[in-house]
Amino acid sequence: LPCDSPVPGGARTAPNPTAQAARFIGSHWPPPSIIEEAEAENYGFGAFAMQTFRRKKGTKHAALVSWSKSLKAPLLDGLDPDTAKLAEEIARKITCYMGKKCHEPSQVARFIMRKGLSNDGHLTLANTMSLREEIFAQLIKQVTNNPSADSTAKGWELMLLCASAFAPLSIE
Repeated sequence: LPCDSPVPGGARTAPNPTAQAARFIGSHWPPPSIIEEAEAENYGFGAFAMQTFRRKKGTKHAALVSWSKSLKAPLLDGLDPDTAKLAEEIARKITCYMGKKCHEPSQVARFIMRKGLSNDGHLTLANTMSLREEIFAQLIKQVTNNPSADSTAKGWELMLLCASAFAPLSIE
């Protein structure tokens, strides 16, 4: 097991994956642009966002798919009220997890993964699938163009945890 840092007495500590990811991302930040902004809405997450996100008329593509200080409402259009309420709670939890003031990140991660896996019988299967889609959409939005390398690393870490618990829906 590689060691992260020495401690007094010659012992070494286990590596801190979040710190390692933040150092890597920080040295490769900002990422190079592969496609022009004008073309971005035609590909992958951009096309998905343009088709499925709630938005005000005239909202630019970049605002739809890029980091925002906090998510105040669900991203996906057409969620039923119960799913939308849960999506708002998850958005607050994601903001907490990726921020500097999260006192219990493991509990926050478990809460989000538990809601994506099962909804304690409160949602239909279709709504649970929509909630999973919402979770991944929120995570992708919050790691895209995030000005903080540490926050971005935490977002990718949370996305990895969620992906290990439940799969994102395929975008066709």
